[in-house]
Amino acid sequence: MPLAEAAHELRTPLATLRLAVENGSTSPTRAPAAVDEAVRLVDRLGRPVTGLLARARVEAATQAIELTPLRLD
Repeated sequence: MPLAEAAHELRTPLATLRLAVENGSTSPTRAPAAVDEAVRLVDRLGRPVTGLLARARVEAATQAIELTPLRLD
């Protein structure tokens, strides 16, 4: 994943996370929904971060590439 693409993949959920937290902090009735949304967005952020870390390990030769056979029929 190119660096610019990775940055974009992280920026979008971060901006949405900020909005969810801000909405929850301005209204006690919105707080539970904001917390649920924040947890969902943190999980979403975890996926590209995990991928970036795996790629960094492969590039640094600290982790071998795992090849998996794939049937195309």
